[in-house]
Amino acid sequence: DEPQKYENIEIISIALQTLPYHMMCSLQLNAVFSFFVDKTFIKDRLSILGVEQGVKRHIADIQKLHELALTHDGIHSIHLKKKTEFISMNFCAIYCFNFLADILWKMNSQLFEEMHRALMQAGRALQKYTSFND
Repeated sequence: DEPQKYENIEIISIALQTLPYHMMCSLQLNAVFSFFVDKTFIKDRLSILGVEQGVKRHIADIQKLHELALTHDGIHSIHLKKKTEFISMNFCAIYCFNFLADILWKMNSQLFEEMHRALMQAGRALQKYTSFND
């Protein structure tokens, strides 16, 4: 059913755009951090929102989480799978920006101009945060 399909896409689009923000408002900081290092979440976000808009939203959310991490004790560490083992990872905005840039770099896209702008935005955010100690 076509109308249902478009309604579902709209719901998914809103969720991918706003879920991290709402979770940060409820101080579910570790869960949000886990989204920022989840390839599937990021790729879906970029696919549904568009690369440039998705990157802008993702950068804004990482910046917000960084601000919250400085003022709240609610963020600790998450377990990330690295090849065959799990490691404990503390939140780090720089790691999140690098993770995003790595995904963008590896994406096969015919939208070169949009991809270029998105990588520039990710690079600027990374440059801004490299002077911070997370």
